[in-house]
Amino acid sequence: MNTTQVLNKIYFQKRQKAIARYAGQAERIQRQVLRRLLHKAAKTQWGIEHGYETIDSYERFEQNVPE
Repeated sequence: MNTTQVLNKIYFQKRQKAIARYAGQAERIQRQVLRRLLHKAAKTQWGIEHGYETIDSYERFEQNVPE
């Protein structure tokens, strides 16, 4: 292994662990992001028209928001 490879391994080791951790929790993380985005958009005209304040799951989002 050359110096560049060793440095890359050291530098990216922490990031690789984080990616592996996220891979096992992808659905939970995506649902958290959806809730945060819905909360931020709830007071917009679109959010009001589509009931963002009452959406508590992705399944409810599918029901309330047209394609």
